[in-house]
Amino acid sequence: MVENLCFEKGKSLDLEYRYYINSKLLSAEQAATAVREHKGIIS
Repeated sequence: MVENLCFEKGKSLDLEYRYYINSKLLSAEQAATAVREHKGIIS
């Protein structure tokens, strides 16, 4: 699970929880890297 907190000036605070399914056992650092790389693909 990834917690994403977003705040833009003049707007309300936005908190999202994202769940990622993976079949590979990853450390926290490896999972964070994978999520960041995946987010770059979506953006």
